[in-house]
Amino acid sequence: MAFAEQSMPTLLNETNRIIQDPNIWWNTTLSVLESLFQDCDSTKVNAISVDGTSGTVLVVDVDGTPLDTAFMYNDSSCIEQAQQIAELAPKDCAVNNPSSALAKLLYLQHKHGHEIAFSLCQASWISGKLSDTYIYTDQNNALKMGYDVSHQTWPSWIKKLNPSLYQTLPCSVEPGTIIGQLTTGLKNLLRIDSRVNIVAGTTDSIAALIASGATKVGEGVTSLGSTLVLKLVSDKPLFDTDCGIYSHKLGSNWLVGGASNSGGAVLKHYFSLDEIQQLSKELNPNQAQHRAYYPLISPGERFPVNNPLMSSGIPQYPKKDSVFLQSLLEGIAHIEKKGYEKLAELGAPYPSVVYSAGGGASNDKWTLIRQNLLGIPVKKASNEEAAYGTAILALKSVTNNTVYNRK
Repeated sequence: MAFAEQSMPTLLNETNRIIQDPNIWWNTTLSVLESLFQDCDSTKVNAISVDGTSGTVLVVDVDGTPLDTAFMYNDSSCIEQAQQIAELAPKDCAVNNPSSALAKLLYLQHKHGHEIAFSLCQASWISGKLSDTYIYTDQNNALKMGYDVSHQTWPSWIKKLNPSLYQTLPCSVEPGTIIGQLTTGLKNLLRIDSRVNIVAGTTDSIAALIASGATKVGEGVTSLGSTLVLKLVSDKPLFDTDCGIYSHKLGSNWLVGGASNSGGAVLKHYFSLDEIQQLSKELNPNQAQHRAYYPLISPGERFPVNNPLMSSGIPQYPKKDSVFLQSLLEGIAHIEKKGYEKLAELGAPYPSVVYSAGGGASNDKWTLIRQNLLGIPVKKASNEEAAYGTAILALKSVTNNTVYNRK
């Protein structure tokens, strides 16, 4: 019905920490909502839900005021804290790395101690600002904070790790759960008369999957952004931290997947966007180049194989640019296939259909290359905006519909 967006400042990188002032998020949220309601009737709003970047965290006092800058999803500075976690956490837990939300919270707990009332993810803090209650988070964002999604509880080993931190962890609920109501002050500001539910959201990548239209077991989503990210709806959870594979609960099913270091960033390393568009016209998806490329910019791969020393498998550069581009596209497509095969090897179904999201989804020739290799239909996602998927979660709370279905 309506859409609004606003960019935010570049993340700060201070002494190897990637941080941001959370007040930027809140001011941007208010600006976006005010802009949105210029295009739709705010009096008809029934529910609001929020998605945020997985692994982005902050600590706040009892009033929800941030005690420090937020540690962003791509910060990996908490090496010492990750080592402490590894001594107690199960091997297949999603927190055994320096970029985990729990490692960052452990650092902030040591710095601020008893000042902390709540340890929160990005989406939960925004939801708290909307509802004036900070005691809830969604299960998807809680995963990288150490939440045991299989048993739906905060595990006892976190309490052993740091009892004070354990006391500040929020109540984790299923995405789409009503967790509060929009405050009177914000209703007045946004000119809303009716009761508006604030609904537990999710991570940005899961919101994008919901938006894509993938809802059934066996349906997958490949995000062709700067990296290659695979997600698949499964009837069982999978965990393999060596390959970066972990699972989120999604309704009655599970969302499994992993992310390769290959992807669009490699293409942009060799070609401009205009060059990719022009050269793509010369590609022949039905005539493979068979060059066995494994496109990487820098050494290291995490999924579907875990090899921190892997180098880029581009042994030679064809004289013809279109041949080189097709070879790169085929190489990334082979990684995609290996990724889905790896998930199937661990017990997930091989996908029956794959929906494409991200910038690469608009390249029709690449879509045909991938479809020929995967041997299944490859379709463009119904909607690529994560906010659209989060709006579906809000709708779920209004309709009491337990199925994540874009219709």
